[in-house]
Amino acid sequence: MILPKKNLRAVDIGCTIGEYVPGIINGVRCNTIATDAETLCTSDKINIWAKYKPVPNNFTQVRPEEWWRGTTRECGIKVEYQQIGNESLLQSLRQKIIDKYNFFKPIHPNGSQSEPFRLGDFAGYNPQATHNVVHISVPDSAGWNNGSGIDNAARVTMAVQWRHEEDMISLSDLRVNEGVFNLAEWYLGAILNIPADKESARIVTNDTPLADMENVDWIEFNVGGTGTITIYPVLCQQSNTTLSTYLGGYAIPLPNLGSYECKIVEAQRATLSFAEDECSIDNYTNEFRVNLTIHYDNVKTVPTDVPGRITVAAATEYSQPLGPFVKIPYSSETDIWSIPISSSRGNFTLTPFTVNKDSLGIDKNDPNFKRLLCVFTPTNIVYGNTIYFGVPI
Repeated sequence: MILPKKNLRAVDIGCTIGEYVPGIINGVRCNTIATDAETLCTSDKINIWAKYKPVPNNFTQVRPEEWWRGTTRECGIKVEYQQIGNESLLQSLRQKIIDKYNFFKPIHPNGSQSEPFRLGDFAGYNPQATHNVVHISVPDSAGWNNGSGIDNAARVTMAVQWRHEEDMISLSDLRVNEGVFNLAEWYLGAILNIPADKESARIVTNDTPLADMENVDWIEFNVGGTGTITIYPVLCQQSNTTLSTYLGGYAIPLPNLGSYECKIVEAQRATLSFAEDECSIDNYTNEFRVNLTIHYDNVKTVPTDVPGRITVAAATEYSQPLGPFVKIPYSSETDIWSIPISSSRGNFTLTPFTVNKDSLGIDKNDPNFKRLLCVFTPTNIVYGNTIYFGVPI
């Protein structure tokens, strides 16, 4: 339950965050709902990704604009960061990700004159808030064609989909080290190994600051050899779009603390995208009928087909998802779709498919529901990339 912004009661706060204290009811010793400001404002059960929650800030009467950032603009979240200036430091950060070390910890007010407890900070608190990393996609495999003389490495694309909700903290909101570093100025990056040296660690970033990432952002890099690489998504203070063992400054993992594998093979590859002017939706009472055309280009050699899965989600006008992704099966026997490729470039229109509106997990009359976000993710793919496209409903 999202707490109201008016007529907020301490008992409602205690119930929502699930904070209880020892008490006595009718002579029986039991746990009761916490209602005192100190217990509630310092509870470790507070969701740190909720925008509206108690933060260290020195106001008592007039609530300033963007008060939720706190005096150090850390938004009530202590972000731990690590220097990555050499191979050993990269290895150390990668191991912490493997060990699921918690890089995001709460900062509570201490109740002093400069950091008073204010139950009003809970007005609008969303207990279901999450960070804004919605989905990370890496192809199962990527390929290069040594025999053609054209490619000397496989092109790998890691895509990250972002969400920006009014009552949730976005990574670009955060400051680090008591306000010294602004994550909005950092870059999406990845730590990975290469097939030729499985024990080593490389790092690469894109060149787009986090503040400019609105819906979907990606890193594209080349990997030679054959074998499986493991990718760990991170944010980096500095940018370098070429795989390297050295990158100055600092890094933190994305809060999903996940890793993703991609198999590098010798094969073909192509660039995939949605042909926007050839995609449409027929809007019926209880379902959508979706017509999608996928464009392929930059085919180095001619593969026979690109297999992959299709998922969809209800989305806003700006293609930000409103609910969970729903898998679209190709038939009752398989969920794998196929994009036939017969030339260096061309279009292929998929068999139209239907999406039950109830399966999208939101109110189908939600006024924010303006698009259907369609995602094609290659499966055992050696020559393609994940693509996103929001089709107007």
